[in-house]
Amino acid sequence: MDNRFLLKNIYRKAISSFRSPKTFIFYLNEYVFSQEDKNCQTYIISYPKCGRTWLRLMLDKAILLSQGIKDFDRKKLNSLKDRPRIKFDHGCSNWVPAPFSFKEVEFLKRKYQGKKAVLLFRDIRDVLVSSYMHLKYRERLVDYDISHFIRNQYLGALKVITCMNLWFRNRDVFSDCLIMTYEGLHDDVEKHLRILLDFIGLAALRQEEIIETIKFGNFKNMQDMETRNAHSIPWLRASDAADERTFKTRKGQVGGYKSELSSDDILFINKIVEENIDPELKEIIYYEQR
Repeated sequence: MDNRFLLKNIYRKAISSFRSPKTFIFYLNEYVFSQEDKNCQTYIISYPKCGRTWLRLMLDKAILLSQGIKDFDRKKLNSLKDRPRIKFDHGCSNWVPAPFSFKEVEFLKRKYQGKKAVLLFRDIRDVLVSSYMHLKYRERLVDYDISHFIRNQYLGALKVITCMNLWFRNRDVFSDCLIMTYEGLHDDVEKHLRILLDFIGLAALRQEEIIETIKFGNFKNMQDMETRNAHSIPWLRASDAADERTFKTRKGQVGGYKSELSSDDILFINKIVEENIDPELKEIIYYEQR
């Protein structure tokens, strides 16, 4: 575990909790006292910054609409007894309270045994850039440049690839497994959203409800909600509304790494990917980009 990261994170979370007790209580209820692991039917597993906030908002909206609830209300959502039991999970890639080295991560077989799972992947170069922006500017937990970041054993390219390989190679542990990519969602969000809703048992949504769900989750609306801190969701609140780098929904692009990484850094990541990623997984992640 990265002990320096751990100490900085504990300090920042303590200060944040003091300034905003409501946020502290929200996270306690969401992650400590939650029964979602116990009741979970389907895990949605991804490395951080693979698009799960986007997917989560659309799924929450779709579930509410399936129950005839038009307004986005998380309290109503959480009170629905017959909703699909879904748990968004970073598994071995979690940064909280601190990341583990790529040499230390392991697949939690007992946790996932017999559960359905959605594995969400993204271009590793974009994952690394988005992770760096999040941890440097939003969380202020790293103080080095992006070249160092992508080579870091706790947060860099080898860590991302190791986690993705573990999930992909152990997918037979799940009772059923759906593989999705951020790029695929961008390419045809309606098609892939319908596949996902069918997988979790929400296939009966009307066309207008699908369209409303997609509209709710579009980038402009998400960034607007973040700017206004709509719905009081801590993980969808800009640290600094005047600085795009602090946003959870920063750019929402495919291939944005090209303007953020040097040619040497891109070559480094490409080499690490080529040497370490499961060939079948590589084909899936980069299929839409050929």
